[in-house]
Amino acid sequence: MESPTYHEGMRELQDLRETRALADRLERVTMRAAFTDDDKAFIQRCRMFFLATADTHGQPDCSYKGGLPGFVPYSTTARSRSPTTTAMASIEAGATCG
Repeated sequence: MESPTYHEGMRELQDLRETRALADRLERVTMRAAFTDDDKAFIQRCRMFFLATADTHGQPDCSYKGGLPGFVPYSTTARSRSPTTTAMASIEAGATCG
């Protein structure tokens, strides 16, 4: 089965370094289309976090966000443009993060 996460070059490197099984496991256990209840509880008790995003060309951006616990508004109604991104417009105006 072809992975939507890793392209052929990534797979070649994983095979070379014998890390394909690790990459597959990370994909299975850390990637999802929506936050879980555990994610929500974690986010709401944090005083800070780093918001990392990548645009459609793969260019990354990472920024610090901080405040009192609960400063992140959490909504279960947020919609995203793809199953691997979650909209966080209230944190990073107009941004989409995954």
